[in-house]
Amino acid sequence: MGNITGAQVEQIIKLYAGNNSILETAKAIGVSTVKVRKVLITEGLWESDTSIKIGEFLKQGLTTEEIANTLYMSVKNICHMSVAYMEARSCRRKRYVQTNIGTE
Repeated sequence: MGNITGAQVEQIIKLYAGNNSILETAKAIGVSTVKVRKVLITEGLWESDTSIKIGEFLKQGLTTEEIANTLYMSVKNICHMSVAYMEARSCRRKRYVQTNIGTE
């Protein structure tokens, strides 16, 4: 399966809100738990201790290599989690602007 559609994102959000389970949500929609988790992180609905630490390190200006070494993780995993973190920040900022300032 390729990209997640907008309808699937809405399904993920709705199902997860009802069952609070990434695994059950993924099974119900037929996508991986990684994709469900990424959608939830992007929407600001889920975060792990590790994703919080990565976000803090990114704010401090550490490189992915430095973060990987500090957390004893692969650079690839840090990159995936960094992308989700950055997407989540971007989405929350966009929603804030639309809600509080309006769209142009």
